[in-house]
Amino acid sequence: MLSNVVLPKGRVRAYIAFFFIYVSYVSFYFNRKNYSFWFNELVTTVGMPLEQASAFGSAMELSYGIGKLVAGPVVDTATSPALILWGTLAISSICNIFLFSTDFYVLNVALWSANGIIQSAAWPALAIIFLNWFRNAPNKGTMYSI
Repeated sequence: MLSNVVLPKGRVRAYIAFFFIYVSYVSFYFNRKNYSFWFNELVTTVGMPLEQASAFGSAMELSYGIGKLVAGPVVDTATSPALILWGTLAISSICNIFLFSTDFYVLNVALWSANGIIQSAAWPALAIIFLNWFRNAPNKGTMYSI
């Protein structure tokens, strides 16, 4: 895949960059889609009503969708997509750490929604970083799809 890519930054650095781009995307994707893993625990173990537990998934998807409308232009105007990427990772981690640290339902939904808004900036930042690294790669489409 990267064997025929000639980059001024070096082939080894290209492999490392590709690895981190891939791991970052998978981490954000898993974090965004992990709701189905803990949904049943909310209902059975915690005893949260089904309607309230369902609101978490809706809040995340809705806030992520709204955030996607804003995130692309914001990331495009940013001086450092990498800084945005690290910021989204840090803030998303904080949201997840404090999620369910309180029994206040509205605060938990707000944290999960904030997580969705923040994560919406991750993919545009990763795409810009990817395109900066692999702009002239002959198999850019294959690499991008992985």
